[in-house]
Amino acid sequence: MKGDIRTQSSSSSIFLYTSVNSKHSTDFPSHVEKDERIRPYTRKWETSVMSTIDELHLISKPKPLNNNPRHKCDVMHDAPAIFFSTGGYTGNVYHEFNDGIIPLYITSRHYNKKVVFVVLEYHNWWLMKYGQVLSQLSDYPPIDFKSDPRTHCFQDAVVGLQIHNELTIDSSNTQFNESILDFRGLISQAFKPRPPNKFQHHKKRPKVVVLSRTGPRSITNENPLAKLAQKVGFNVQVLKPKPNTELSTIYNAISTSDVMIGVHGAAMTHFLFLKPGSSVIQVVPLGTDWAAETYYG
Repeated sequence: MKGDIRTQSSSSSIFLYTSVNSKHSTDFPSHVEKDERIRPYTRKWETSVMSTIDELHLISKPKPLNNNPRHKCDVMHDAPAIFFSTGGYTGNVYHEFNDGIIPLYITSRHYNKKVVFVVLEYHNWWLMKYGQVLSQLSDYPPIDFKSDPRTHCFQDAVVGLQIHNELTIDSSNTQFNESILDFRGLISQAFKPRPPNKFQHHKKRPKVVVLSRTGPRSITNENPLAKLAQKVGFNVQVLKPKPNTELSTIYNAISTSDVMIGVHGAAMTHFLFLKPGSSVIQVVPLGTDWAAETYYG
Protein backbone atom coordinates (compact mmCIF):
# COMPACT_ATOMS: atom_id res chain seq x y z
CA MET A 1 0.00 0.00 0.00
CA LYS A 2 1.26 3.47 -0.87
CA GLY A 3 -0.34 6.84 -0.24
CA ASP A 4 -2.15 8.46 2.68
CA ILE A 5 -2.35 5.49 5.09
CA ARG A 6 -3.92 5.84 8.54
CA THR A 7 -4.69 3.42 11.37
CA GLN A 8 -7.87 3.16 13.42
CA SER A 9 -7.42 0.51 16.07
CA SER A 10 -10.95 0.84 17.48
CA SER A 11 -12.38 -0.62 14.26
CA SER A 12 -9.33 -2.78 13.44
CA SER A 13 -8.93 -0.76 10.25
CA ILE A 14 -6.24 0.64 8.01
CA PHE A 15 -7.45 3.44 5.74
CA LEU A 16 -5.93 4.35 2.41
CA TYR A 17 -7.23 7.76 1.37
CA THR A 18 -7.31 8.42 -2.34
CA SER A 19 -7.76 11.59 -4.37
CA VAL A 20 -11.27 12.95 -4.07
CA ASN A 21 -13.70 11.92 -6.76
CA SER A 22 -16.02 14.84 -7.50
CA LYS A 23 -18.99 12.47 -7.49
CA HIS A 24 -18.42 11.82 -3.78
CA SER A 25 -16.85 15.12 -2.68
CA THR A 26 -17.92 16.14 0.84
CA ASP A 27 -16.17 17.52 3.88
CA PHE A 28 -15.75 13.98 5.20
CA PRO A 29 -16.92 11.44 2.63
CA SER A 30 -18.37 8.19 3.92
CA HIS A 31 -18.21 6.48 0.54
CA VAL A 32 -15.97 3.44 0.62
CA GLU A 33 -14.31 2.54 -2.66
CA LYS A 34 -12.93 -0.79 -1.46
CA ASP A 35 -13.06 -2.82 1.75
CA GLU A 36 -10.89 -5.92 2.05
CA ARG A 37 -10.24 -8.09 5.06
CA ILE A 38 -6.99 -9.82 5.91
CA ARG A 39 -5.60 -11.86 8.76
CA PRO A 40 -1.87 -10.95 8.77
CA TYR A 41 -0.45 -14.34 9.72
CA THR A 42 1.67 -16.59 7.52
CA ARG A 43 0.00 -20.02 7.73
CA LYS A 44 -2.74 -19.25 5.20
CA TRP A 45 -3.16 -22.95 4.36
CA GLU A 46 -4.21 -23.85 7.93
CA THR A 47 -7.81 -22.70 8.20
CA SER A 48 -8.16 -23.76 11.83
CA VAL A 49 -5.39 -21.50 13.11
CA MET A 50 -6.18 -18.69 10.66
CA SER A 51 -9.69 -18.47 12.08
CA THR A 52 -8.17 -17.45 15.44
CA ILE A 53 -6.16 -14.53 14.01
CA ASP A 54 -7.45 -10.98 14.48
CA GLU A 55 -8.82 -9.56 11.26
CA LEU A 56 -7.84 -6.23 9.72
CA HIS A 57 -10.06 -4.11 7.48
CA LEU A 58 -8.19 -2.52 4.57
CA ILE A 59 -10.40 0.36 3.49
CA SER A 60 -9.86 2.63 0.51
CA LYS A 61 -11.93 5.82 0.45
CA PRO A 62 -11.76 9.39 -0.89
CA LYS A 63 -9.71 11.94 0.98
CA PRO A 64 -11.85 14.59 2.75
CA LEU A 65 -11.79 18.21 1.65
CA ASN A 66 -10.79 21.37 3.49
CA ASN A 67 -8.47 19.78 6.05
CA ASN A 68 -11.35 18.36 8.06
CA PRO A 69 -10.23 18.08 11.73
CA ARG A 70 -11.45 14.48 11.87
CA HIS A 71 -8.85 13.66 9.23
CA LYS A 72 -5.78 14.09 11.40
CA CYS A 73 -2.61 12.27 12.34
CA ASP A 74 -1.63 11.78 15.96
CA VAL A 75 1.70 10.26 14.92
CA MET A 76 3.27 10.94 11.54
CA HIS A 77 5.89 8.38 10.50
CA ASP A 78 8.54 8.98 7.87
CA ALA A 79 9.29 5.24 7.64
CA PRO A 80 7.06 2.55 6.11
CA ALA A 81 5.08 0.11 8.24
CA ILE A 82 4.79 -3.67 8.34
CA PHE A 83 1.62 -5.02 9.96
CA PHE A 84 1.69 -8.60 11.27
CA SER A 85 0.21 -10.80 13.97
CA THR A 86 1.96 -12.66 16.76
CA GLY A 87 -1.11 -14.78 17.43
CA GLY A 88 -1.65 -18.28 16.10
CA TYR A 89 1.01 -20.75 17.20
CA THR A 90 3.13 -18.12 18.92
CA GLY A 91 4.31 -19.70 22.16
CA ASN A 92 5.90 -22.62 20.32
CA VAL A 93 9.51 -21.75 19.49
CA TYR A 94 9.40 -23.54 16.13
CA HIS A 95 6.46 -21.45 14.99
CA GLU A 96 7.87 -18.29 16.52
CA PHE A 97 10.80 -18.60 14.12
CA ASN A 98 9.13 -20.29 11.16
CA ASP A 99 5.88 -18.30 11.09
CA GLY A 100 7.18 -15.07 12.57
CA ILE A 101 10.84 -14.12 12.91
CA ILE A 102 12.14 -15.59 9.62
CA PRO A 103 9.22 -14.19 7.56
CA LEU A 104 9.73 -10.84 9.31
CA TYR A 105 13.38 -10.95 8.26
CA ILE A 106 12.41 -11.76 4.66
CA THR A 107 9.81 -8.99 4.53
CA SER A 108 11.74 -6.24 6.30
CA ARG A 109 15.44 -6.75 5.64
CA HIS A 110 15.60 -4.61 2.50
CA TYR A 111 14.35 -1.58 4.45
CA ASN A 112 17.71 -1.51 6.26
CA LYS A 113 16.02 -0.95 9.66
CA LYS A 114 14.04 2.07 8.44
CA VAL A 115 10.68 0.39 9.03
CA VAL A 116 8.06 0.39 11.79
CA PHE A 117 6.55 -2.88 13.03
CA VAL A 118 2.84 -2.70 13.87
CA VAL A 119 1.89 -5.81 15.82
CA LEU A 120 -1.54 -7.37 16.21
CA GLU A 121 -2.11 -9.68 19.19
CA TYR A 122 0.90 -8.07 20.82
CA HIS A 123 2.55 -9.94 23.71
CA ASN A 124 4.97 -8.26 26.10
CA TRP A 125 6.77 -11.55 26.69
CA TRP A 126 7.31 -11.95 22.93
CA LEU A 127 8.85 -8.49 22.73
CA MET A 128 11.14 -9.25 25.67
CA LYS A 129 12.17 -12.57 24.13
CA TYR A 130 12.86 -11.28 20.63
CA GLY A 131 13.63 -7.63 21.32
CA GLN A 132 17.32 -8.04 20.48
CA VAL A 133 16.41 -9.59 17.12
CA LEU A 134 13.83 -6.90 16.35
CA SER A 135 16.40 -4.20 17.07
CA GLN A 136 18.50 -5.64 14.23
CA LEU A 137 15.57 -5.23 11.85
CA SER A 138 14.08 -1.90 12.92
CA ASP A 139 15.30 1.33 14.47
CA TYR A 140 11.84 2.02 15.89
CA PRO A 141 9.88 0.59 18.83
CA PRO A 142 7.08 -1.79 17.79
CA ILE A 143 3.51 -0.49 17.97
CA ASP A 144 0.83 -2.43 19.82
CA PHE A 145 -1.94 -1.95 17.26
CA LYS A 146 -4.94 -2.88 19.39
CA SER A 147 -3.91 -1.01 22.54
CA ASP A 148 -2.76 2.20 20.85
CA PRO A 149 -5.79 4.42 20.11
CA ARG A 150 -3.75 7.05 18.26
CA THR A 151 -3.99 7.53 14.52
CA HIS A 152 -0.65 6.50 13.03
CA CYS A 153 0.02 7.82 9.54
CA PHE A 154 2.31 6.27 6.94
CA GLN A 155 3.05 6.78 3.28
CA ASP A 156 3.92 3.13 2.67
CA ALA A 157 2.77 -0.08 4.36
CA VAL A 158 2.95 -3.85 3.97
CA VAL A 159 0.21 -5.95 5.57
CA GLY A 160 1.34 -9.50 6.35
CA LEU A 161 4.65 -11.32 6.04
CA GLN A 162 6.27 -13.39 3.30
CA ILE A 163 7.01 -17.04 4.05
CA HIS A 164 9.05 -19.27 1.74
CA ASN A 165 8.94 -22.73 3.33
CA GLU A 166 9.65 -24.46 6.63
CA LEU A 167 12.61 -22.65 8.27
CA THR A 168 13.68 -21.61 4.79
CA ILE A 169 14.86 -18.49 3.00
CA ASP A 170 14.83 -18.80 -0.79
CA SER A 171 17.59 -16.41 -1.83
CA SER A 172 16.20 -16.21 -5.37
CA ASN A 173 13.02 -14.75 -3.89
CA THR A 174 14.65 -11.99 -1.82
CA GLN A 175 15.60 -8.52 -2.95
CA PHE A 176 19.30 -8.84 -2.15
CA ASN A 177 19.73 -12.64 -2.43
CA GLU A 178 19.80 -13.19 1.33
CA SER A 179 19.99 -16.77 2.56
CA ILE A 180 19.52 -18.56 5.85
CA LEU A 181 23.23 -17.89 6.48
CA ASP A 182 22.52 -14.16 6.35
CA PHE A 183 19.70 -14.69 8.83
CA ARG A 184 22.08 -16.58 11.09
CA GLY A 185 24.48 -13.64 10.83
CA LEU A 186 21.74 -11.30 12.02
CA ILE A 187 21.04 -13.60 14.97
CA SER A 188 24.75 -13.52 15.76
CA GLN A 189 24.68 -9.72 15.79
CA ALA A 190 21.64 -9.74 18.07
CA PHE A 191 23.21 -12.10 20.61
CA LYS A 192 26.85 -11.09 20.51
CA PRO A 193 28.99 -13.71 22.28
CA ARG A 194 29.59 -13.27 25.98
CA PRO A 195 33.01 -13.77 27.57
CA PRO A 196 34.21 -17.39 27.30
CA ASN A 197 32.62 -19.81 29.75
CA LYS A 198 33.96 -23.05 31.14
CA PHE A 199 32.87 -24.93 28.03
CA GLN A 200 35.00 -22.72 25.77
CA HIS A 201 38.35 -23.06 27.53
CA HIS A 202 39.53 -26.24 25.82
CA LYS A 203 39.67 -24.98 22.27
CA LYS A 204 41.38 -28.09 20.92
CA ARG A 205 38.45 -30.29 21.93
CA PRO A 206 35.22 -30.07 19.95
CA LYS A 207 32.06 -29.35 21.88
CA VAL A 208 28.72 -31.16 21.83
CA VAL A 209 25.55 -29.69 23.31
CA VAL A 210 22.77 -32.07 24.34
CA LEU A 211 19.26 -30.61 24.42
CA SER A 212 17.71 -32.14 27.50
CA ARG A 213 13.98 -32.57 27.96
CA THR A 214 11.57 -34.43 30.20
CA GLY A 215 8.53 -36.53 29.40
CA PRO A 216 8.08 -39.27 26.80
CA ARG A 217 10.65 -37.75 24.44
CA SER A 218 13.48 -37.57 26.96
CA ILE A 219 16.84 -39.22 26.32
CA THR A 220 16.74 -41.93 28.98
CA ASN A 221 20.48 -42.61 28.83
CA GLU A 222 21.45 -38.93 28.80
CA ASN A 223 24.14 -39.24 31.49
CA PRO A 224 25.90 -42.25 29.86
CA LEU A 225 25.68 -40.40 26.53
CA ALA A 226 27.42 -37.35 27.99
CA LYS A 227 30.12 -39.49 29.61
CA LEU A 228 30.75 -41.37 26.37
CA ALA A 229 31.04 -38.11 24.42
CA GLN A 230 33.59 -36.86 26.94
CA LYS A 231 35.49 -40.13 26.73
CA VAL A 232 35.83 -39.94 22.95
CA GLY A 233 37.11 -36.37 23.05
CA PHE A 234 34.25 -33.88 23.33
CA ASN A 235 33.54 -31.15 25.80
CA VAL A 236 29.90 -31.69 26.73
CA GLN A 237 27.21 -29.23 27.77
CA VAL A 238 23.75 -30.47 28.71
CA LEU A 239 21.31 -27.66 28.00
CA LYS A 240 17.87 -27.69 29.61
CA PRO A 241 16.01 -24.73 28.07
CA LYS A 242 12.89 -23.59 29.90
CA PRO A 243 10.13 -21.26 28.67
CA ASN A 244 11.76 -18.37 30.55
CA THR A 245 15.35 -19.13 29.48
CA GLU A 246 16.77 -16.11 27.66
CA LEU A 247 17.48 -16.69 23.99
CA SER A 248 20.93 -15.18 24.47
CA THR A 249 21.73 -17.97 26.96
CA ILE A 250 20.62 -20.63 24.50
CA TYR A 251 22.47 -18.93 21.66
CA ASN A 252 25.68 -18.72 23.70
CA ALA A 253 25.54 -22.46 24.43
CA ILE A 254 24.70 -23.63 20.92
CA SER A 255 26.73 -21.17 18.84
CA THR A 256 29.91 -22.35 20.57
CA SER A 257 29.16 -26.02 19.81
CA ASP A 258 30.28 -28.25 16.98
CA VAL A 259 27.50 -30.81 17.42
CA MET A 260 23.93 -30.53 18.70
CA ILE A 261 22.01 -33.62 19.84
CA GLY A 262 18.31 -33.62 20.62
CA VAL A 263 15.03 -35.48 20.31
CA HIS A 264 12.61 -34.26 17.65
CA GLY A 265 10.52 -31.36 18.92
CA ALA A 266 10.23 -27.58 18.81
CA ALA A 267 13.51 -27.07 20.69
CA MET A 268 15.40 -28.47 17.70
CA THR A 269 14.67 -25.11 16.06
CA HIS A 270 17.68 -23.81 17.96
CA PHE A 271 19.92 -25.55 15.42
CA LEU A 272 19.64 -22.17 13.65
CA PHE A 273 22.14 -20.92 16.25
CA LEU A 274 24.87 -23.38 15.23
CA LYS A 275 27.83 -21.96 13.38
CA PRO A 276 28.20 -23.03 9.73
CA GLY A 277 29.82 -26.44 9.35
CA SER A 278 28.40 -27.84 12.59
CA SER A 279 26.46 -31.11 12.82
CA VAL A 280 22.98 -31.94 14.09
CA ILE A 281 21.89 -35.32 15.43
CA GLN A 282 18.10 -35.55 15.65
CA VAL A 283 16.66 -38.52 17.53
CA VAL A 284 13.41 -39.42 15.79
CA PRO A 285 10.76 -41.15 17.94
CA LEU A 286 8.39 -43.65 16.36
CA GLY A 287 5.63 -41.93 14.42
CA THR A 288 7.42 -38.61 13.95
CA ASP A 289 9.36 -39.43 10.78
CA TRP A 290 7.40 -37.09 8.51
CA ALA A 291 7.58 -34.11 10.86
CA ALA A 292 11.25 -34.69 11.63
CA GLU A 293 12.14 -34.79 7.93
CA THR A 294 9.85 -31.93 6.90
CA TYR A 295 10.80 -29.47 9.62
CA TYR A 296 14.45 -30.26 10.33
CA GLY A 297 15.65 -32.44 7.45
